[in-house]
Amino acid sequence: MEFYSQQIVLYLLLLITASFAKHNITTHTHKGVKAVFGLQVIKEGKIEAKWGKLFTVLFNTRQMDDYGDFANLTEEEICLLLKEVEEFRVMIMKLL
Repeated sequence: MEFYSQQIVLYLLLLITASFAKHNITTHTHKGVKAVFGLQVIKEGKIEAKWGKLFTVLFNTRQMDDYGDFANLTEEEICLLLKEVEEFRVMIMKLL
């Protein structure tokens, strides 16, 4: 299941980066995307804070999978996250 959590985060990073490109915002790392997303999207109220929290959880899970202990999300947890991720995707698409 680690593979799925990593793919979800990479997908969201691509969407967020696309929205940044539209607004001439550049970042150089995934952590940079996360930081700018928090500062320029969440804090400015462009989308609800709950989406920032979801992204943080997913991002941290990916970091654990890549650089530390595996997060070991269950299939059930992944399925629940996918529903939220789809809603999050819709919010990001509105920024494009």
